[in-house]
Amino acid sequence: MADTAKLFPENLVTYKVLGEPDGPHYAHYDLVGGRLAVEQVYPCITEFLSHHDSA
Repeated sequence: MADTAKLFPENLVTYKVLGEPDGPHYAHYDLVGGRLAVEQVYPCITEFLSHHDSA
């Protein structure tokens, strides 16, 4: 993800690195259905949506 983010101007991209440097990492499905998703991923998604919801 960090390599992809480098392709865009800094003011147009925001990303969050999840997981631990020497611990488990996330594959695509893990972000939705992984064992730690409820604790580590869902709060980030909820915070993002709450911050960016215009309705």
